[in-house]
Amino acid sequence: MMTHSFKEFLNPPKKIVAELKKIKEQQTYLLAVENQLKLELETHFEQQNIEDKFISQGMVVSRAKKQGKWVYSEFTEQYAAKLNKDLEARMANEREEGTATQKPPTHYWTVRKVKK
Repeated sequence: MMTHSFKEFLNPPKKIVAELKKIKEQQTYLLAVENQLKLELETHFEQQNIEDKFISQGMVVSRAKKQGKWVYSEFTEQYAAKLNKDLEARMANEREEGTATQKPPTHYWTVRKVKK
């Protein structure tokens, strides 16, 4: 009886990358289409053709709200920057003294086009 190693069932790395490239291209295209359709939904909402929640085709689309960011006074911004700088210095000090401990690294794959 012949035994097979796991390696024999793996796709070649070039084929894996080729498939990942196709998937990324499809994702990019589909995301652009999705964003365009959402803009159309926004136009329908503005024209009062739909409300902020619409159900159709077994799908629910809801207009979400993202809170605006706060704008603080110059004094508060400078105070926050100083606190952050002091905190970063304290954290660096703990690393240098050996008080802080580092968790083991994790690994993952990133997939992107080569920059030209």
